[in-house]
Amino acid sequence: MRQAAVQRLMELSTAFRIRLAACTPDRAIEMLVESFHGPMLMRLWEAQAIVPATVGRRGTKEHRELVEAIAARDTEAASTLMRTHLKRTVSQVKN
Repeated sequence: MRQAAVQRLMELSTAFRIRLAACTPDRAIEMLVESFHGPMLMRLWEAQAIVPATVGRRGTKEHRELVEAIAARDTEAASTLMRTHLKRTVSQVKN
């Protein structure tokens, strides 16, 4: 994948998180997620350089599955997907 395409994918990934947070009834959650936008984008970019095969495509698949679970009002599946996604993302972006 070309660098410009990867960068766009990372930007869309962080934008997805902000839009998802905007769907919550608590504006503070959205503001908190927005405050992480720059640092998260930077860390995702760094992680992508280390494990390019999994960062991006896998996250996009997980985002899609999460949206599908939310649309189906399957809270159990959405919770499980989110926990799995967050654990994996944290393991990739931590120091």
